[in-house]
Amino acid sequence: MKIKKLYTLMKKDIITCFTDINILIMIAMPVLFCIFYTMIMTVTGSGYILMLCSLFNLSITPVCILPALIADEKDKGTLITLYRAGVRNREFICAKMGTVIIITLIIAGSMFWTTRANTQSFFIYLILNLIVSAALLPAGAIVAVLAKDQISANVYSTSLVLIFMACPALSVESDVCKQFSKILPTNVIVEILFHNEKEAVLFTRDGLISILVCFLWFVLETLIFLYLYKRKGIGLDHRAQS
Repeated sequence: MKIKKLYTLMKKDIITCFTDINILIMIAMPVLFCIFYTMIMTVTGSGYILMLCSLFNLSITPVCILPALIADEKDKGTLITLYRAGVRNREFICAKMGTVIIITLIIAGSMFWTTRANTQSFFIYLILNLIVSAALLPAGAIVAVLAKDQISANVYSTSLVLIFMACPALSVESDVCKQFSKILPTNVIVEILFHNEKEAVLFTRDGLISILVCFLWFVLETLIFLYLYKRKGIGLDHRAQS
C-alpha cells in the first residue's frame, strides 16, 4: 500500500465531504445540534450536552458517511477510473476509513470547545471518539457492501444510528436502556465521559468493560464485513480486491 496514493485518495475524499450536500449535512448536524443545545439548555451541565452530541456524532459519522462516500463513487461511476489508475480495494477502503476518522475527530473537537467542557478531559475525549469510531467503521463498511447507491446506504444505516444513539442517551433515565446499552460500543461515552465528567478516567471497571465491548464489536463487524466482501466485493474489479 503506497502512502502517497493513500494521501491522494484521502485528500479527494475530504473535499467530497465538504462539497457533497448530503454528506455535508451529516457532518454539520452534530455541530449545529451542539450549538443549539448549548444555547437553550442553560440548566443542564455541559457534560450532558457533550454526551448527547457525541453519541449523535459517533452514531452517524462512521455508520453513514463511510457508506455514503463509497456510494458516491458508485453513483458517479468513478470506480472503474480508480481501478485503471491502479487503486486496489484495500487502498480504497483504508482511504475512506481514514477520512471518516479525521472528520469524526474534527467534529468532536468542535463540539468539545462549543460546550466549554473541562479541558482536562479533552485528550481522553478524543481517545474515546477514536475508539468508538474505529469500532463502528466496519459497520459502515458492511452497509457500503450491501448498498447500491446513496439512497439505499442512508436507509440501511438509519436503523443502526437509532440503536447506537438512542439507547445510551436514554440510559441515564431508563434502567432498561441502561442494561441494553452495556452491549453497545457507544456506551463508552456514557460510562467514561459522562459519569466521570469532572475528570474522565479510562481505568475504571465499567470503563474497561465498555472498551472491551468496543473491541468485540470491531472483531464481529470485521468478520461479517470480510464474509460479505469475499462474496460481493466493494465495487472495484475483482482483481483489485487485494
